[in-house]
Amino acid sequence: MHSLSRRRPGVSDIVATVLIVAATLIAFAAIAGYVFGILGSGSSTANVSVISVSVNHSLLTGVLALSNTGTAAADVSGVTLTYGGTTCSPVASTATVVSGTSVAISITGVGTCSASSSSTPYTGYVSLSNGEEATFAGVFT
Repeated sequence: MHSLSRRRPGVSDIVATVLIVAATLIAFAAIAGYVFGILGSGSSTANVSVISVSVNHSLLTGVLALSNTGTAAADVSGVTLTYGGTTCSPVASTATVVSGTSVAISITGVGTCSASSSSTPYTGYVSLSNGEEATFAGVFT
């Protein structure tokens, strides 16, 4: 009985439990990061960019060339132009930009949305079905 009442100094039960739980969580995070990191690198993503753009200033018609260097396809859902404090959403032809390819889309003006001269600079973006936007800039022709 005498030996039971005399305890050796050491880590308390509560501290030991906290250390075990912490070590388990750290191990879980490390394993999950490794597994999901490997699986994540094989996932499919689109990487669409505008490689050329030409827009007529009076009719607001033009052509945008898009390239997809990603591993998944993306659909064009719209185009937005901003110039001289005006934002315009011309009608864009529907297109799917397949992985590893380029595609040209045409845009046509909407109502009175046109620039006053061919030297007017513009910026814009192409909205994609995956929620991303491919930006571009240029000067009206």
